[in-house]
This record gives sequence, structure tokens and C-alpha cells, in this order.
Amino acid sequence: MSSDGLRHGPPAVMERLARGDNVDPSLYYFRTVMRFETADHAVDWLNRILGLARGQREANAVRLDVYEVT
Repeated sequence: MSSDGLRHGPPAVMERLARGDNVDPSLYYFRTVMRFETADHAVDWLNRILGLARGQREANAVRLDVYEVT
């Protein structure tokens, strides 16, 4: 999988994210475009789609809601 995206917001919000604070995702913009590559025939349909994701940074993880672009 490859992913290219953007994350931006007010400086104070970005500082809180950098510290690992939990920040309401409505306070900043976090989007990414995803491409997939697999040799597994069970999921090779992933090779033929683009994904668009809305992201949220958490203290120890990144949460992505991924949608197929049709």
C-alpha cells in the first residue's frame, strides 16, 4: 500500500497533535489517497481501485476511514 496525503490545521492544534494529545478531528484537515498492490488473488480487486481516507491522529495510532473511489 502507498499513501499520499495532507494534514494541516491551526498551529496550536498541530502542536497538540505533535505532543500526542487527543484532538477533535474536526479541528484539523487530514486526508490521504491510497493505492494498493497485492499478489493474493482473493483480494486482487484492491489492485484496481483508489482509496480516499479521512484520518484522525490518536496518541498511539492513526485511524483512517477508507472509502473506495468509484
